[in-house]
Amino acid sequence: MIDAYERFVLMYDMRLKTARKETEFPDFKEIAKALLVRIKAGEAVLTLRAYDGDGNFAPWLRIKDGKFVATSSGEAFALLFSIGDPRAANPVFEHSETAKLREVEKQEKEGKALSAHCVISVNPVGPGRYRILVEDVRGLGRTRLRDILASELKHVSEEFGLQYTNNAGEVVDTYIIPDLQGHMSEKISTSINRSTVSGVWLIDSRVDAKLDEVPEAKVARKEIKFDVQDMSVIEKISKWGRNNKYDKMRLIWNDPEGVGKPERASVDLTQKDVSDTYFVKQRKVMLSDPMPDAVEIIRDDMIEKMLDIK
Repeated sequence: MIDAYERFVLMYDMRLKTARKETEFPDFKEIAKALLVRIKAGEAVLTLRAYDGDGNFAPWLRIKDGKFVATSSGEAFALLFSIGDPRAANPVFEHSETAKLREVEKQEKEGKALSAHCVISVNPVGPGRYRILVEDVRGLGRTRLRDILASELKHVSEEFGLQYTNNAGEVVDTYIIPDLQGHMSEKISTSINRSTVSGVWLIDSRVDAKLDEVPEAKVARKEIKFDVQDMSVIEKISKWGRNNKYDKMRLIWNDPEGVGKPERASVDLTQKDVSDTYFVKQRKVMLSDPMPDAVEIIRDDMIEKMLDIK
């Protein structure tokens, strides 16, 4: 359940680049203005894969609201993401004294809604890199956040008419794509070295093998869980994983300097060492006024609290 007064915020760095070949594109302020036009027109929607495969009961992501906000260092772009899930169960409330239950039924074409506030720095913090803070809600993880941003940036790229000349001398269209990485303030190794590790998994997500005993079944992925004590063991496991064709490592640990809930990270073993990876840090935000699971417009008090995060 989401707490009405307590929310958690994830800290990313967003890098923007163009697909296939690096091409110049407008600065983020101009991109944000174009995004805002689509948001105000109700066009910033991404329909996800349907649960039944036939197009029915398909959840959706939407950028519901957006605006520029002043910060102590300049300006930021605030967004409100919305998630709608038509398969989610109806919310039910219980009376504290009578124990009577009250169910709120969804109407036709409605889905259980969650919203998430987001703040993106207008000025880059590095070449093509922008700080991004996102309210942590179930259903809007890094992949889905990247998916809806990528979808909207592709639409905007078409409006800007981004192109480049390929090796054959042909002028072809290109588009802006986002990449989300952990906020570059602390590495996994630094946090884990003062923490208690509760889980380490090696994952082979590329396996495409069949079971000899069950030829009709295909292995989608292989996963091994380890009990470990410190970072030195984790590095040995990651090296063994790379040598044995595992491509990802997932970690969960409890940082005494954290926000009171476990830190999590997923590392691509084919690209980087675990100790040199920046993880997605969390920060806790406390509100004076209660906030429901979903809101129609950006809550200024939530944005102000997010902008105070260091």
